[in-house]
Parts: sequence; structure tokens; C-alpha cells
Amino acid sequence: MTEVIIETKPEIERNWAMLAHLLGLVPIPFVNVLGPLLVWLVKKDTSTFVDAHARESANFQITMLLAFFISVWLCVILIGFFFIVVVAITNLVLVLMAAIKAKKGESFRYPFALRFF
Repeated sequence: MTEVIIETKPEIERNWAMLAHLLGLVPIPFVNVLGPLLVWLVKKDTSTFVDAHARESANFQITMLLAFFISVWLCVILIGFFFIVVVAITNLVLVLMAAIKAKKGESFRYPFALRFF
């Protein structure tokens, strides 16, 4: 009988990666971007897993921030109010999906995000 060894990420790494995603839900202005960036700057040299998740989260949050600003600008022609709701729901759903994947030790790539880092 052969034994299968599955390599899992340490729990502390999974928690840091999950935190990087969940900081994107903090309703304080710019914490959604600065939180993942801070996690990335602190942990990028010690864990490739946290590095990948924090970088992915920061890129996505910058994309969401740009989408929010465009939506606010579009409020002038009233369509922006709809887009603000769409951006908020998209952010919530995708961040929760990413956090769950990070907690399981799996990789996650947001379906649409500008790659800055």
C-alpha cells in the first residue's frame, strides 16, 4: 500500500492570505487597498503563498477603487448609482470566494483585475 503525502500550507500562512483578502471589505476609505499592500510588504519575502494572495488582493482592490470612482463620476448621468451597487456586490462576493480559497490553502485569481504588482 502506498502512502500519499499531501503538502499543505501552514495555518499561519493561510490566515495571513485570508486576512489580505478580507481587508478589502473594510469600509474605511483606502484601507481596502492599503491593507493588502501592507500584508504584501510585510510577508512577501517570507511566504510565496501569502505574497501571491496579497498581491492578487491588492491588484483587485485597486481595480475596484477605480471602478468605484468611475461609477461615482457616472452618477452625473444617473447610471452610476446602479454601477456602485454592482461594484460593491462584485467586491463582496469575489473577496469572500478568495478568502475561502486562501483559508483552504488553494490559489485564487480574480477573474478581472488590473495587474499592477
